[in-house]
Amino acid sequence: MKIKMDFISNSSSTSFIYISSGKFNENSFYNAVGISKDSPIFNLFERMYHVLHDSIKNGKKVNYKSQLIQDEKYPKFTPEVIDRAIRALSKEENVVIGRLDSDGDVEESFLCMDIFEIESDDFYINGFDNYW
Repeated sequence: MKIKMDFISNSSSTSFIYISSGKFNENSFYNAVGISKDSPIFNLFERMYHVLHDSIKNGKKVNYKSQLIQDEKYPKFTPEVIDRAIRALSKEENVVIGRLDSDGDVEESFLCMDIFEIESDDFYINGFDNYW
């Protein structure tokens, strides 16, 4: 039997795709997730917004269809999501691949625990690429 004596990680990461014709803002996020500022859990969603905002800002901007080709380190989005991203690129909309890690704050870890999809008239986020 072998015993591992150094650091062992049980962390998770989630890649997501963000598609939008404009900027990601708080009000459109709150409307899309159906949260109001007087909700007792509003602070959780406010922090989630900031986590997503930072990940989008620091994410990988997709400019060409060829950048959506999958390999072992690239997210495995469904064909429908890839088609949606390609249509968005043809309309010169924003397409960004973001990443979240469970080693981050509670809100970031929460987003890594399961798949998620947020859709509104202003933006689309698909976080189905999840590794736990």
